[in-house]
Amino acid sequence: MPKLSEASRKTVAWVALGTAALGLVLNLVFALFRYWDLTCLWGSLLGYAVGVGNFLLICLTVEKAVARDEKGARNLIRLSQQGRLLLHGGVLALAFTVKCFNPWAVMIMLLIPQIPIRLYPLTHREQKNDAAGGETLE
Repeated sequence: MPKLSEASRKTVAWVALGTAALGLVLNLVFALFRYWDLTCLWGSLLGYAVGVGNFLLICLTVEKAVARDEKGARNLIRLSQQGRLLLHGGVLALAFTVKCFNPWAVMIMLLIPQIPIRLYPLTHREQKNDAAGGETLE
């Protein structure tokens, strides 16, 4: 497996921690409305794994695409996008067919990583990107 750059590792860790915290909030909301059971927990864990894994795959793909020419990078990104879309479809099909997963918890957890991803530039403005020669991450 290719190694991630330091900036990508920090970003993936941020997304993983933020998604875990919001997943806990999701489970607390299910419990607050007296809808929580083990299917919610298993669904949120499945959604967490796929959501954070999706972001990790995006980081790996972008780092590999940077080393290629324009056409090769475009093809690699397109292939990655299609594969990740199929992964999400398969996970949702699994969530709706296997009764040990709450499909709502899975669907919400697949969307939740967008929150820490969108918040990252707002909370990490002072950090510098070493690979880009000192440009700020914005």
